[in-house]
Amino acid sequence: MTEYRVPDEADREPMNDLMQAAFGLRQSFRERIAPQQVLDRYLCAYEGGRLVATSQAYPMEQFFGGAPIRMAGIASVATDPDRRGRGTGGALVAELLRRRRAAGDVISSLYPATVAVYRRLGYEIAGVFTELSVPLRALPRSGGEGIEVETIPDDSRMTEMQACFRTWAIGQNGPVWMEDRTWWANRVMRLNDLESAPHTVLARGPDGLEG
Repeated sequence: MTEYRVPDEADREPMNDLMQAAFGLRQSFRERIAPQQVLDRYLCAYEGGRLVATSQAYPMEQFFGGAPIRMAGIASVATDPDRRGRGTGGALVAELLRRRRAAGDVISSLYPATVAVYRRLGYEIAGVFTELSVPLRALPRSGGEGIEVETIPDDSRMTEMQACFRTWAIGQNGPVWMEDRTWWANRVMRLNDLESAPHTVLARGPDGLEG
C-alpha cells in the first residue's frame, strides 16, 4: 500500500538521491538545490516505508484580468527508476493536487518532462518557456534618454525588482508571482548557478526602476 506524506528531515538525502538519479543530474545539483528546499512544500510517496517518488508545490499566484489567482507551481516530480511505468508518479501528483485544491489553490501549472503522463491528469500545453540571448556588442550602449542602466551581481535590489515586476505583471495575462526571496534569487536571478556568473541588469528612469 502506498503512503503519501510530507517528508521529514531524515528523508532529505534520500529525496535528493532519488531526484538526482531520476533526472540524471550532476553532483552540483545537490549543492544548488539543497539550500532552498522547504520540506513542507513536498509530498512524497512511500511503499513499505521506502521513499519511491517525490513532488512539491510552490505557493504562487498567476495574473489574469488584473487579478492574482492562487496557483500551485508543481515541480520536483521524480519516481524511483524501478517504479516507473506503474503509475506511481501520476498518483502522487493527483494526491498533491487534491491537497492543494483543499488548501485553496485554484489552478496549477508545471513544465512537463513527459507530456502523456500529465495529459492523463488533465493538463494541456498552455505556454512556452523562452530563453533569448544576444551578443553584448549588439546591445545599445545606453538605455535611451533619461534611462540609467546598472548591473548588479547580487540580490541587493531584489525588493525593488519585485515591485517593478508585480506592477508590470498585474496588467498581463499569465505571468506568475512568488514572494519568496530564495525563489527569486535562485530561479529568477540564478544566483545559485554554480556553472555561470549571473548578473542582473536594471533600467532606472525618472520615476524609478522601469525594467
